[in-house]
Amino acid sequence: MIEKYGICLLGLIPLRSEPSHKSEMVTQLLFGESFTILEEVDNWVKISIFFDAYEGWISRNCFQSIDKSAFLKNNAAPQWVCCELFSKIKNVDNSDVFFIPGGSIIYNYKDEDMSFNILNNWYQFIERPKLRNCAGTGNISKTALRYIHAPYLWGGRTAMGIDCSGFTQVVYKILGFIIPRDASQQINLGETINFLAEAQEGDLAFFDNDEGQIIHVGILLSSNEIIHSSGKVSIDAIDQTGIYSRELKNYSHRLRLIKRIII
Repeated sequence: MIEKYGICLLGLIPLRSEPSHKSEMVTQLLFGESFTILEEVDNWVKISIFFDAYEGWISRNCFQSIDKSAFLKNNAAPQWVCCELFSKIKNVDNSDVFFIPGGSIIYNYKDEDMSFNILNNWYQFIERPKLRNCAGTGNISKTALRYIHAPYLWGGRTAMGIDCSGFTQVVYKILGFIIPRDASQQINLGETINFLAEAQEGDLAFFDNDEGQIIHVGILLSSNEIIHSSGKVSIDAIDQTGIYSRELKNYSHRLRLIKRIII
């Protein structure tokens, strides 16, 4: 069987649970993210994202196919992550201009003319971008606060719509840390913090339902405040019981566990 690969060269591509535009969106591919093709059905392909191994279906006409050698060479190339909510870029070959979201991956960047190359496709930023190419640099609160008031969108990973675990994943990605897509996967990482009073900025707080299933995650700004995506990205109070919604004037989520991923 010939291995097949692809890369997202659009601002984003929705991944769906089934091969249909009517199917639930489970996540989004961001610009520069590559993937392995697992299955093909009519005009749809099932993929596994290289970045986080998340699987879903995308339309066949919205990505660029690449072979294995190009896939390996591309992922071994120097990489940067876009830190702004959105950046405007131009395709040098045809002068098309479009936006790419925060968390997008840039390859082979040249600061002198703000250009970069992906698989012989040349692009150029319209304005000088804010990029990061190493882990552990940047302020997590400042990065998270850029998404304030972004609307909640199931499966979303951008400031135009983002869900709770998409929010934590993208913020961590911008800071150079790779974490899984879903809250139920993210909770398996890091060191458990037993008491909220011991929590630090950047720790992840997880919340469960009556069946004990993890249903929500947010980023602690301190031991008594959390930023999370629920309805929209907002800052709320938190205590040992859970999140106290300042807007709803009641507890919205029950605290299960706190994890420290960034040491």
